[in-house]
Amino acid sequence: MTPHKQLISHDPEHGFWGDCWRTCIACLLDMAPAEVPNFAAGGDQPAADVVCRAWLKARGYNLVKFCMLAEHAHAAADWFDDTLYILCGASPNIPGVGHCVIGRGAFEVVWDVARSGAGLAGPWEDESGNRVYWIEFIVPTQLAGEQREAA
Repeated sequence: MTPHKQLISHDPEHGFWGDCWRTCIACLLDMAPAEVPNFAAGGDQPAADVVCRAWLKARGYNLVKFCMLAEHAHAAADWFDDTLYILCGASPNIPGVGHCVIGRGAFEVVWDVARSGAGLAGPWEDESGNRVYWIEFIVPTQLAGEQREAA
């Protein structure tokens, strides 16, 4: 993991959609943030997910994404151990906005890509009022040395 700070702070009133997500992807792939597209620049996360996964697949990776209730931190500690992942929750800087950091274990913030370095304010509150963290692992699409047979 190469630590980077995001290039664009979230300020949609002035036409800037923050790039914390793409910066986290760059950190985990040991790339510069400018080498990774700002998939979420338009604010449409479902569309950004599709484009991001296609970009990652072209490089031999996939994005495995799911949410966990905040009270399941004990399971995250057991399951994730020291594996680094993208941890998404509530921004400590802008109320009502999500933020992504590099996490590990039980929702531990290892690296905050924001210039403030404030981490997360806590879990994100979804439409149903559940307090959740979004967890995203970047995983290889095949084993080292494995070659796929043509169908």
